[in-house]
Amino acid sequence: MLFFLFFFTIVYPSIGDFDYSHMASAIVSEDMGHVNLSNYTTPGSCIYTVMVSETSAITYDSIPTLPIQSIPLIFLFVVMLRRLMIKRWAWLSLSAVYFTFSTNPDRFTLEIHSLGAVLFLLLVVLTLLRIRARSSGEISANSIVIVLVLISLNFMDYQLTFVALAFLLGLELLRYLQRRVSPTPSTQSAPKFALLVLLGAIFVLDWNQFFYHTFIPTIQLSSEYSSSSGLQKIFNAFSHSASDPLSDYYRRNPSLLLFSLVIWQAIIFTALLYFLIRTSRKPRVRQQLSAPERTVLALGFSGILLLLVYELIGSAAYEFMTIAGVAGIGVLHQSGGIRLQKILGASIVILVVLNLTINAMVVSTGYYQGQKDFSHFESLDATAEWCVEQKNGVVVVSDVMTNSFLLKTIAAEKATGFQVPGTLSRDQIMMILGLDDNTSMLLENSDYHFLINYKEQHYTILGWDTFNSWSPERGRIANDYHFDVIYTTYNEDMLIVEPL
Repeated sequence: MLFFLFFFTIVYPSIGDFDYSHMASAIVSEDMGHVNLSNYTTPGSCIYTVMVSETSAITYDSIPTLPIQSIPLIFLFVVMLRRLMIKRWAWLSLSAVYFTFSTNPDRFTLEIHSLGAVLFLLLVVLTLLRIRARSSGEISANSIVIVLVLISLNFMDYQLTFVALAFLLGLELLRYLQRRVSPTPSTQSAPKFALLVLLGAIFVLDWNQFFYHTFIPTIQLSSEYSSSSGLQKIFNAFSHSASDPLSDYYRRNPSLLLFSLVIWQAIIFTALLYFLIRTSRKPRVRQQLSAPERTVLALGFSGILLLLVYELIGSAAYEFMTIAGVAGIGVLHQSGGIRLQKILGASIVILVVLNLTINAMVVSTGYYQGQKDFSHFESLDATAEWCVEQKNGVVVVSDVMTNSFLLKTIAAEKATGFQVPGTLSRDQIMMILGLDDNTSMLLENSDYHFLINYKEQHYTILGWDTFNSWSPERGRIANDYHFDVIYTTYNEDMLIVEPL
């Protein structure tokens, strides 16, 4: 009940910027009767979305806004924490802390990475069962299920496939380390994970098209994909940069909200750091790591590797370090002394209070995560249909969410001969805002139509750069002599301009 109160108060009906493009893939797959593997890197998510729509009669407009994934996700997260710690109040309170934190809305809806999150948590639970298995039969049976989960992840979620392999690799490295520093019978007979890692890597290299078609090219062109690293984006949230002409236009949380978010995350990361320091002492004194300790360390290892990979392409992906930190608090509370238990208990109380404070500020300031519109962006319908009717070879360029909506409309209308919409670049944003001295020359060579969506509270371009709404620039853009207005809605929420 607590979660659903949180979801329908804070999250609903938010969507992620890419959600409608995933719905477009599902619509096309449903119409074709199969998934075109050459076009989609996660065919399993398309199939699953079609199954949900067909069996529940929920429209593709509504699917991204509903907490479809919440029940299995919460259940598996609670089971994981329950396996890591005994005290009921600890795993219940930590579950509430994590699932009522307002920056995690995508995990509850039918978003591509939420599908992978369910399978990943299932893998963690299976791994805990495997570590504690008493017979070779149990280990074998558990290994078969883990392999099936890895295969499913390959078709469901590219991000969580990497995290799962990194998690299993971390467990194998810890097993090897324990054998070297403490060669006891129990460490010698501990379940091995090397074969599972090898099988998972084979599945990725053989079946996972995302690895070849998207991941490798993106890493190779990382300097062009994003203007700044993930770490720089975090710093941009706190200060303005004189060297970046778009610095004043980045979306930043209000100061008090930002401060509360930083304190929340600092508590989690401090607990994780202390956990790493505390457990690193054990091998040096030839003490064995417990199953919960190895699990949290492997979670932290996978989270750090994911953070490093996404750092290369300009994103700060630290969510799995957060999960490791939450789990680490519970394990430390379970194994620590009275003083440490009091400190961690107080930390959990502070996190609960911060959650209440953050959620209240999100509601009062309107700084919601994701795009929130109770009309499911009906104001975009007429604009999208107008764009579909234009078959003159001109490319419509807009932000990620608006492009996703256009793709969904193209799929639903079964439109042909329409140019795939493009995504705004930083240079194009500077041209539209009049921040580029070469605007006239650049626009003369442009065949693009720029779709400006004033309805959004913020907008995102590729590379995870997020900017404030276009609304404050409404008058300047409409009167800019470099552009000719060729389309606008009756309420002027949507504007399409072409260069003169």
